[in-house]
Amino acid sequence: MMEAPIFELEEYFAAYQGMCSVNIGSCGCREFTVEGILRACDLDIESLRNIPLSDSDPSGALGLRSAIAAQYSNASTDEILVTHGSSEALYLIMAALLQPGDQVISVTPSYQSLIDLPRLFGAEVVQVRLDFDDGFSLPITEILGKMNRRTRMVVINSPHNPTGMVVSAEQMGVLAERSEAAGIWLLCDEAFADIVHDGRRLPSGRSMGEHCISVGTLSKSFGLTGLRVGWCYAQESLISRMRTLKHYTTINLCPLVEFIGTAAMRCRDRILACQRAVADQGLRELTSWIQGRLDWVPPQGGVCCYPRLPPGVDSEVFCRTLAEKHAVFLVPGTVFGDPRHVRLGFGYGAGHVRAGISAIEELLANEH
Repeated sequence: MMEAPIFELEEYFAAYQGMCSVNIGSCGCREFTVEGILRACDLDIESLRNIPLSDSDPSGALGLRSAIAAQYSNASTDEILVTHGSSEALYLIMAALLQPGDQVISVTPSYQSLIDLPRLFGAEVVQVRLDFDDGFSLPITEILGKMNRRTRMVVINSPHNPTGMVVSAEQMGVLAERSEAAGIWLLCDEAFADIVHDGRRLPSGRSMGEHCISVGTLSKSFGLTGLRVGWCYAQESLISRMRTLKHYTTINLCPLVEFIGTAAMRCRDRILACQRAVADQGLRELTSWIQGRLDWVPPQGGVCCYPRLPPGVDSEVFCRTLAEKHAVFLVPGTVFGDPRHVRLGFGYGAGHVRAGISAIEELLANEH
């Protein structure tokens, strides 16, 4: 295994998020407190008192797997593996499937794991880039054209972080059909699947075929980042291989975490309705301001977008200044390889967006 490179986004979070009172850099929704999530699930603190802090099922507690499986059509609990966040799911998938010399096709810009994890296991990564001037539309013809006999996996993230692009059901169908025919794995990172701005319910990648894999999490749309609950939904043989590897990583989740995660999944409609309402307010606030000020592509899903700064403005310097002088957290596009872009999030609601764009306006005025 090659040496892991610096994780640019996570290093930036560690350095700057803690000093900021305003967050417009996150790709997730506002976080719950323990009291808040218990109240949302009609529970109280007494419900936690008798949870045994013992080892749990390495696959995930059956109740939690059942609640996760219920959101999919025809999913079995044996096709679900609960992981320590979706990051562990991605790691275990790559470790189980990739060998040196394999080729992986991955859409960029993207969360760094989707590019660098395959490289850790010796795979060659072919990047297919979303184009701002093309509205960040998925270049499906280019993806299909890069498939060859060495291609082991195609990696898709939809709704997409950081652009907010959504892969249509028709596009997913084409990718799945070609992948199935060639024996290529189609890995679908669906961390933001519960927030699509035109109200569509996106089909899971796994529902498209046996070689399709869906990865989900409670971190983004649910606002339960600190729980670190993720999962993989895939064919049983792959889940079995991943579970074997999991014995060498986290083994199992904490029963306290699983209890809260199960309650949240069972109340998913109520929680997601609340989070969508807050995100919608943030998006409306952002949309009313950004027109004529920054070039952008309105997001189709998720709670972040990827606007372009004016010529001559370096995104890293700009974002560091926002954090250090205005206590506003915004993510520079340099962590995604784009020095003129920023990841701007609206999942924390209109108040954070108003405060953040006020600081952006002031800083942009000083740039000219």
